[in-house]
Amino acid sequence: MVYTGDTRPMADMAEFARDADVLIHETTTDSSLEPKVNEYGHSSSRQAAEIARDAGVRRFFLFHYSPPRVSDLGALESEATGGIFPESYLSRELMEYDVPVRR
Repeated sequence: MVYTGDTRPMADMAEFARDADVLIHETTTDSSLEPKVNEYGHSSSRQAAEIARDAGVRRFFLFHYSPPRVSDLGALESEATGGIFPESYLSRELMEYDVPVRR
């Protein structure tokens, strides 16, 4: 399991998360605000989903949403799943997820 803190997109993150069962990556906004959020050390849902895809993780959870900038969390999830990484899911406070055992 790989958990990122606030971070702008980093090429090294895909290698660090290579083949992880779960990647939890901050996704402050959708891609429309990428230049602004990247400047402040954050990632968009599109950028984080691309890292999940490039890392070959099994499941990707979005977190650290920006409430003033994002009113529709479903749009973040749709942007991540839409042709980038289908196994993308919104995280919630106190959410539990059982990581399947690899065989």
